[in-house]
Amino acid sequence: MIKLYTLGPDLDMCAQAFTSYLSGKLPPCTIVAQGLSLIFMAGVPDGIPESMVETGNGPVSVLHSSETEGKTRLAWREYLAHRHLPPRVQVLAMPSAAAVVPEGTVDVSEAREISFPNPLNNVLTAGEAADIYGRTARKVEADIMSPDSPFARGEARKSGREWLIIRQAASRVYGGKEETMPALNPLLCSFTTVEAAQLWKRSSGEVRSAAAGAGHRAARMDDNDRRRAGRTWLVNLAAMDRLYGTPNAEEWNKMIGLMSHYSSNKS
Repeated sequence: MIKLYTLGPDLDMCAQAFTSYLSGKLPPCTIVAQGLSLIFMAGVPDGIPESMVETGNGPVSVLHSSETEGKTRLAWREYLAHRHLPPRVQVLAMPSAAAVVPEGTVDVSEAREISFPNPLNNVLTAGEAADIYGRTARKVEADIMSPDSPFARGEARKSGREWLIIRQAASRVYGGKEETMPALNPLLCSFTTVEAAQLWKRSSGEVRSAAAGAGHRAARMDDNDRRRAGRTWLVNLAAMDRLYGTPNAEEWNKMIGLMSHYSSNKS
């Protein structure tokens, strides 16, 4: 299970950096990754090696590295897939570069553990948005898919058979009310059980049962992990990570690609 820490940046900056991590992009501040921990820090750390290793994966074409080519590429590949890093290395993802260095290159002993608000509180299904703002679900879905969509890129996406929308975006579009958007995009951390099963390569029945609180206690979700939206269960990333580990990298990247497809004419 991924653990999150800060060495200085406030929670909003950490949330923006975590959004970048989940999206496969370079962050606005430095992320120090080791094992299954992400530590957010301001500025660029000292000791970045000058040696470079080419990589065809992710947002950079070359990595600064003081490790072997094989270990460098492996560490970067595992970082991009949100998996446990090889032992005794740190991956440094910075605003304009990335590096693989020996563990301890960046001292993280003073890091403080953090957590983010439940993303499910900032997500609505199309049906929920329709009920709140006096539309039909079909109208909301049409607005999302329209070439002239009032939703910006990353504000809505398909999850299984449902459309999910950031609550504050729905408030702007249908309620005429400007609200501060969450620093961590909740659409990267909220899923229907159908989509979660696909992302984590589990059966949809198993994930739905966990969301409904059935089965063995260790395999159940609680009110912090899921919520009911009509007949659909929505579950969050933390719960899926805790119960099933990291998602399948190929399926995750497909999801990220589709997020940029809708409302692609918007910034």
